[in-house]
Amino acid sequence: MNIKKFPILIALSLAITSCSDFLDRFPLDKISSEAYYTSEEQVNTALTACYRRLMYSGWDGNIDHSLAVLSGNCIFDCFADNGYIKWGFLGITSGNLTAANDAVIGMYQYPYEGIAVTNDFIANVEAKGGFLSESKKNQYIAEAKFIRAYQYFGLTNLYGDVVLTLKVEDANFIAPRSPKNEVVKAILNDLDFAIANLPNEAYTDGRVKRGAAYALKMRVLLYEKDYAGVVKIWNDYFATGDNKFSIASNYDDIFKGPNQAKCPEVILSAIYVQDVRYRSDIEVTLTAYADAVALPNFMNDFEFNDGTSFSTSNSKFDRADPFNNRDPRLTKILFDTVQIKDPANFYYGKLNMGAIPTGKLLIKKFSVDENLPAVWTDTKQEQDAVLLRFADVALMYAEAENELNGPSDKVVNAVQLVRGRQGVNMPKLALASKEVMREKIRHERRVELAFEGTRYFDLLRWKLMGDIIPNIVDPNGVKRVWNDYNYLWPLPTNPLNQNPKLVQNPGYGKL
Repeated sequence: MNIKKFPILIALSLAITSCSDFLDRFPLDKISSEAYYTSEEQVNTALTACYRRLMYSGWDGNIDHSLAVLSGNCIFDCFADNGYIKWGFLGITSGNLTAANDAVIGMYQYPYEGIAVTNDFIANVEAKGGFLSESKKNQYIAEAKFIRAYQYFGLTNLYGDVVLTLKVEDANFIAPRSPKNEVVKAILNDLDFAIANLPNEAYTDGRVKRGAAYALKMRVLLYEKDYAGVVKIWNDYFATGDNKFSIASNYDDIFKGPNQAKCPEVILSAIYVQDVRYRSDIEVTLTAYADAVALPNFMNDFEFNDGTSFSTSNSKFDRADPFNNRDPRLTKILFDTVQIKDPANFYYGKLNMGAIPTGKLLIKKFSVDENLPAVWTDTKQEQDAVLLRFADVALMYAEAENELNGPSDKVVNAVQLVRGRQGVNMPKLALASKEVMREKIRHERRVELAFEGTRYFDLLRWKLMGDIIPNIVDPNGVKRVWNDYNYLWPLPTNPLNQNPKLVQNPGYGKL
């Protein structure tokens, strides 16, 4: 069943409530009727409440105070060295991250609300789903467990040790933080259940498939530096005939347009449903207000189209248009600053509230031409937010294989799946030392996955924030600050005040 066509019942929307604080008072988000979960249609309807939690970015935005996950992921790259975001979150890049920061609150609250929804769904299906076949019942539970694992993975990456609960709790629930290794173990258990019980199909209907559980498990293991585990998943699934995913021939199809829904590269996405799921403000954020822009250093990381590194002394460098002769992905991810100033260019006058931007590297990756110029009162964009895709999987494998066994044709070929995409056709990497190959893979992750929310977490897990962030001067002229205790975010103030068993992360206070 296509999740875009799941029935959205008024009774469900009234019963599923939002809660402003979690772990001060656990948001149950339960369907109140004891007569619910009596048919598969009702189970499907309740399942939409679990999927719906993939839509939220975790913080307020500039449209209806509800920023879609597509914009939220883009902003995470602006906390790293890819871009700059001018509103709302300066504490993250100025070294003043506090327990009262809106992003800190939202990124803690939203996942826990989602966890409460999935815990409730799992408990009800287990208790009341006797009318379902065993395989169908397990599939529903597997979908919810995958979503729960996804939420916990985000939490533990930002906050480290977190409260772990895998069942429905009452309003007085209070518990200490569980060690991160226990949280990761619970995540992997959920994903193993999902792998065993999800259908092995291509992703065309918005519902989680077995490949998504493998891909997320791969990411969890990579973050834990379990390189052998990552390589095993590649060899056991993605490098076999069971794999249902591949590199798309058109880079743009991954993120927008009529072909996105059946793009073979998309493994999981947050599905857009107009007026039901979320209101996408990505075009307004990136092209109308230019709230988030790319940094010059990001642009300079794109190679020339012959594979040589960027340099103004390179014969390929076009002083009149620095976008010329570059890795083709550059003009797919950013607007060409020279071309958009040409009155004959399609984008002339359609960006930055109709004004031609000066000195700004505007992000193009998610914009649909037909929707420009974007106006905040008319957000027309309908593309889905990609959460997992095959190019990321191939690069995760390449990184793990290089770290585990050193450079080889296996590593080079995996990277070339991405670099050699039709329409990109970047030359194949030459075999080099493990250290050189490591940097090449990291470069490839930066340019290929730009503004999809991975760069910030890559720099965290590589422990490179302290080397990179203090060297960034933002477009507002302010130099960024990094404190090593920022590798973990602070717990928000309200949960700390209401739960005496919680202890703040080192370096932060309650306020």
